Amino acid sequence: MNTIKDRPHISFVTETYAPEINGVSNTLGYLVKELLSEGYDLQVIRPKQHEKDTGEAYDNVEHITVKGFPLPGYPELKFGLPTKKRIVQQWQKKRPHMVYVATEGPLGWSAVSAANKLGIPVYSGFHTNFQTYSQYYGAGWMQRIIMFYLKAFHNRTVGTMVATPKMQDLLVDNGFDNVSILGRGVDEKRFSPCYRSRPLRASWGLSDDDLAVIYVGRIAPEKNLSLAISCYQRLATMNPKTRFILVGDGPMKKTLEQKYKHFIFCGKKTGEDLSTHYASGDIFLFPSKTDTFGNVVTEAMASGLGVVSFNDASASALIDHQINGMKADLDDDEQFTRHALSLVNQPTLLNEIRQQARTTALTLSWNQIAQQLLATTQPSLSIGQTNEYAKCF
Repeated sequence: MNTIKDRPHISFVTETYAPEINGVSNTLGYLVKELLSEGYDLQVIRPKQHEKDTGEAYDNVEHITVKGFPLPGYPELKFGLPTKKRIVQQWQKKRPHMVYVATEGPLGWSAVSAANKLGIPVYSGFHTNFQTYSQYYGAGWMQRIIMFYLKAFHNRTVGTMVATPKMQDLLVDNGFDNVSILGRGVDEKRFSPCYRSRPLRASWGLSDDDLAVIYVGRIAPEKNLSLAISCYQRLATMNPKTRFILVGDGPMKKTLEQKYKHFIFCGKKTGEDLSTHYASGDIFLFPSKTDTFGNVVTEAMASGLGVVSFNDASASALIDHQINGMKADLDDDEQFTRHALSLVNQPTLLNEIRQQARTTALTLSWNQIAQQLLATTQPSLSIGQTNEYAKCF
């Protein structure tokens, strides 16, 4: 068995990490778990999440924390402050074989600079469409500036990893170098139809034959929730035995609660509670046009829901229209609603789609994704045989 000194050492640099809830922290959490099981020595450099966050090692991972400040529009998350000197000193003491930078803030820039100074291979992940988010927070005029910065950031690394072929094409067209695909998996045991709960549905006012239309995610402007709301209202007109269930938190939650008192706002859910809420739904609405992937889509599919999405992000790679989900053209909001209506009108189609969604999710292994990360970055470091990559990517 390898000693700690013999084990390949990988450093992850990120502005967000568990227990924070978002796509980046979720993805990194699963990658770390899989790489630990493969025998890697792992380090996470991130901002402090609270005053008592000492950054001590836990779960067999070394944590190094830095000061941070709230991210505009996301006060629960933090930008890590520039800290190149400290990172250089840290890596001189214990040199990583490879660095993966997941976020493009000052901390990420410092890490790229430190890795380049020390000659350590550094890769980056494009996890968030910040250039698109700007238009939802009154800064649409900054979209080109943000994209210019992101390109400059990522082109300082050996290569950039994205979740889907569609995102790969977008970045290549915008001048990003060496863009490769690192898909996403899903925990099919954690997200499963077996968590469906009659008591929970009853608390929503639903019987077995009624429909729970569900949304899981951040309740924020960039998620295009106005479309999900208008879509549900038309569904409810067609079938009054439906309820709209919103799971999550965000800046719009209070306003929407006051305006739509008949909607069911469940707040942020984690663990088995989240699994139960997913599985107790029927139709999953994902109206976002800004996500680079959308892990909630794979979680909904694994939970056996009928997903309605746009032909973008995860849906563009995973959903076969009318087979394991429904997807609309990105510029056609009316088509999105029609697809949802068709699932209400055709219970047999909805049931078939739900079964196929679960079948698709069973092919999405996080171990395969971790192996792909190794194959893309440092093939020589792989401990054990590299698995074949998920076909859908």
